[in-house]
Amino acid sequence: MSDLEAMTTPPASTLQQVGRLNDVMNEECQQSAYLVGISDPSSVTCRLGLLDQCQVARAYEAIRAAYDCFLNPTTNQQQVRAAVTDVLQHTLVFCSACLQVSSKTSDPVVQKTFVQSEKNVANNVANVVDNFKALKDDFYSEDNRQKCAASTKRLFEAVDEVVTFASSPEFTGIPAETTSQHTC
Repeated sequence: MSDLEAMTTPPASTLQQVGRLNDVMNEECQQSAYLVGISDPSSVTCRLGLLDQCQVARAYEAIRAAYDCFLNPTTNQQQVRAAVTDVLQHTLVFCSACLQVSSKTSDPVVQKTFVQSEKNVANNVANVVDNFKALKDDFYSEDNRQKCAASTKRLFEAVDEVVTFASSPEFTGIPAETTSQHTC
């Protein structure tokens, strides 16, 4: 390297410092744009929902899958056991969520609705478990499979009622929206 090249080529440490400075400036610019955006009156703050809609959707799908499993004559005992286990896990979380929502709200009608929904779901889960026990003893009995399917359908309907009720705007969250008029 010639003396001229050495004088005009910055050392690697200087390039690294310039790169870090560029990163800091970009981050500062993004933070400034965010602050300007959220201070705009047209921006909307987020509001958390009273009920975790993803949790509700997972429970709904697990119960739906179990119902389909009971109706399918080709499913084996292990698949049915796995479906029932899934239902129990998801409905336990679902029932806890209903009780949690009832404790978060001050509206007595909403409180009563969620507590009653939790009881309804819990009773229907108990019926599913009872019918599964009978099915476990005589797996190939069409009558036992139909009883399992019927009790799972009632559970599915109970969960569906809660899903419908919980989908109203007062229970769902609102994502934050910042205005996009101001940019850095």
